[in-house]
Amino acid sequence: MDAILLHSPTAESVLLRKRVSREILFKYLHNNSVPMTLTHKGTMVKKILELWKCIPHEESTSTIPKPDVEACEIDEMARQFTNWFYSMVNQCQLGMEHFWQDCNMCLVLNSEKDCSKLEVKNSAPDVVQLIWDTKTRNNLYFSPNLSHEGVQGRTDVHGLVVILVCGTLHQQDRCVGIFEQLFGLIRDPSACNNWKIKYTNLNLKGTSIVTNLPTLAEGSLLRSLTSVSNPSQSA
Repeated sequence: MDAILLHSPTAESVLLRKRVSREILFKYLHNNSVPMTLTHKGTMVKKILELWKCIPHEESTSTIPKPDVEACEIDEMARQFTNWFYSMVNQCQLGMEHFWQDCNMCLVLNSEKDCSKLEVKNSAPDVVQLIWDTKTRNNLYFSPNLSHEGVQGRTDVHGLVVILVCGTLHQQDRCVGIFEQLFGLIRDPSACNNWKIKYTNLNLKGTSIVTNLPTLAEGSLLRSLTSVSNPSQSA
């Protein structure tokens, strides 16, 4: 539970952050037809939590909520989500509640000898099981590259948030490979408007030689991120 609280901020804690200004909160309330004057930040946060029907600190196991992805830095959200996700994976605490029930996953395993591909369609339990099996059978520890070269995010006009991350794979004290993973996140109105994973693609590459931190530019999934149209580009 301590790890969940550490890596998964509550809706209240996100709204109270310094970068989420009173003007952003006021605009969000106005866009959702909630009568409000530009008043104290705490008052507006309370109104938003009431709008989401959230109780502070209650939904600590959900993905990171945000009041307005366009107003907040999407790459910062991507880094926070990445830090949370792999902490949950490494501690075997990831659950079905973090995924949409009809989520999809594609897993590609590349070794020096062969390549295999596994897919899951429309099943949160099977996605969680595949992630769990992949980690435990290979005794893997995921170490993401949290720099801008290692994790980035985009959002489209429909509210989909796409996050791409890469990093290294470890077995105890040995680096045994690299990975890249793509996520599609969508808000769930029935879960306090938190983000849940709609789909994910995970590429694992086993190699005994890793001299530098991997970057997104070196991977094969970058095109899936750059093809997402930002709202400002579609206006």
